[in-house]
Amino acid sequence: KGSVFRFSLPATVPIGEDVRTFPLNGRSAFSLSANGVLVYRSGTVRGGKALAWHNRKGKQIAIVPDSTAIYSGMSLDAGDRFLIAQIDEGSESDLWMIDLERGTRSRITSEAKSEGSPVLSPDGGLVVFASDRHGVDDLFRTRADGAGDERVLVKSSVRKYPSDWSAHWIAFTAFDSTRKQDLWVLDPDGEARPYLQTEFSERDGQLSPD
Repeated sequence: KGSVFRFSLPATVPIGEDVRTFPLNGRSAFSLSANGVLVYRSGTVRGGKALAWHNRKGKQIAIVPDSTAIYSGMSLDAGDRFLIAQIDEGSESDLWMIDLERGTRSRITSEAKSEGSPVLSPDGGLVVFASDRHGVDDLFRTRADGAGDERVLVKSSVRKYPSDWSAHWIAFTAFDSTRKQDLWVLDPDGEARPYLQTEFSERDGQLSPD
């Protein structure tokens, strides 16, 4: 007769609690060494924060009323009247227009995906943003007040996000498996082209006023 071997697995026991987890991708902040040492960060990634005005010396001078939310990005209009903010809600995010005097806010996007990295046009009438509604972050444009239809500006197979908008260009970062991250620009006529591509990573380009 043959022998039967049974393996007894140890009971599952917690070895670390309150491990920090990033809601947008589900990853947790921990690592295990080869000799069995566990290191991790505890607590939440971030909680709701309020918007505050500060002067040039760094002194807080005002709090925007009723503005508490989880912000991942924002773009302020030239007249300091409003801003477009990316607000996270669980694993998704949407764009909101926030009235800085009243503290009221209105939703700009409402897709069942994530919209972020908003950048306002120089006149504050339009906003360009990234959305993964088609599977990878593409660039879209819509009116800052949320009225009217959205328009796809740049669609491709790689992730990208905008970083600035001048009278001449929209600057954006594109991820590439070979060149890592590159700087691209979008001309007013809608043609996107690479601006800086090297063996290194270039990202978050900002444009001078002219």
